[in-house]
Parts: sequence; structure tokens; C-alpha cells
Amino acid sequence: AFPRRRPRVVPDGREIFDQLVDLLTDLPVTIVPHVLKATAKYDPVKDLEPVSLIGGSTLAFFAGEAFPARTLAEFVTTAKSRPEGVRIASGGNGSLTHLMAEVFAQSAGFKMIHVPYQGTGPAMPDLLGGRIDGMFNGYLATQSFLQSGKVKALAAASRNRVAELPNVPTFAESGMGSVSVDYWLGLVGPAGMPPAVTDALRAALAKALESASVKERFTNLAITATKDYSAKALKTAMTDDFKRWGDVVRERNITVN
Repeated sequence: AFPRRRPRVVPDGREIFDQLVDLLTDLPVTIVPHVLKATAKYDPVKDLEPVSLIGGSTLAFFAGEAFPARTLAEFVTTAKSRPEGVRIASGGNGSLTHLMAEVFAQSAGFKMIHVPYQGTGPAMPDLLGGRIDGMFNGYLATQSFLQSGKVKALAAASRNRVAELPNVPTFAESGMGSVSVDYWLGLVGPAGMPPAVTDALRAALAKALESASVKERFTNLAITATKDYSAKALKTAMTDDFKRWGDVVRERNITVN
């Protein structure tokens, strides 16, 4: 929750706000209220003021070196041949990587044994060791293992192929567009933030994102800057994902232990 803002007027008549809070956030902010209803009592669409969309990164589905599949189609075929199910890890119950795995399994028609971890990092040793069969993760977290051949990127969850994984097809190319996701980053504030403040923040952010140092940092972090910094673009992303992942949580009866 955000602290309430108490407006006060300075001598020249400008209104400024005490305790004004901004938040750098990402797609999971739209998932948390659905899986943590008892504790996360906020509505991202109603309670957050979108300031600016910043950019995003790509998630992909990875299999370990030992898993007998070199393509997404081969993974699905193998998964369907295992009535006991394939072991897919995630960064925790109710996490985005969990929900994406649920959508993937449902879309492809195979049985999944969900193996939640406290973050995707702790799952990597088990993926490398063959104790789990696959997982969704980011490019940077798997880069060194990809280069050494210890993991295989079978499909990118982005709408289009990305520079980091140019030879990896997307889920959409494989006929499973429902698994695609735009993992976005954005800047928000408390609902009702004055337009003058959001406009100033957006302008400053856009200027910063055009700087050479930020562009270099984004490249190193495999973040793609948006072409549309508008609050409307972020509002659309938040609204669409709040509904999309809420539907998945309810349909799959996902709970957090």
C-alpha cells in the first residue's frame, strides 16, 4: 500500500506532495493479488497510477542436457509419452514461471508435475543434474549454461524472436501462442498522482533511457527498451495481464502454500 499524500501549497501557488512514492515494477505485480488474496489487498488497475512503460525482457523454456528432446515438438512428444508426467520447475507456487508452465502443459496436452523452488536460481542445479525436466527462465540466468550446452532453449515466450536467442523459435511459431508473454517493466505511483507529476517523471525517464550508459546497461541485462513510454501503454499491459493471469489462477485452482 502507498502512504496517503497530503497536499500543501508553497508561496508561489505550486502544489507539492509529501510522502509521494514511485515504484519500479514488473508484470508479477498483476499476479500477486490473485494468489495472495489474504495479504496482498491491492488492485493494480485501481490502486496504481501508471507513469511510464520502460521495456521488457524475454523468458524462454529450457530443458536440461540429458532430456531426450532438441526441439519443443520433441519435448511435447516425450512429455505425452510419460503418463506419470514431466517435472517442470518454477520460481514458486503462483509465480509467473509457474503460471506459464501451467498454460504450456494445458496448451500442449501433457501432464505436468510442478516442482516449485524459492526462485528460479535454486532450480538450475536440478535442471543441470536431470532431476527436473524443464523450466521457464530468463536468458541471462541461463546464458553460460546455454553456451556450454548444459541446457537447451526450446522456445522463446516472446511475441517475436529476440536477438539473444536468434535461432530459437517462439511458442507462437510452434502453434502455441497462448504461452506467449510480454514481460514488461514499468514505473507506477499511487492512484491519483497529479498529471503534472506523472508527465514530468515520464519525460525524465524517457530522457534517461536515451542515454548511452542506460542503453549499454540494458543491453548487458538483455532488456529491450520500449518504443512507447506512455502511461496508456503501461495501463493496457497492467489491465490485460491482471485479467489474463487471474483467469489462469482461477481455472487451474492455483494456491500458494
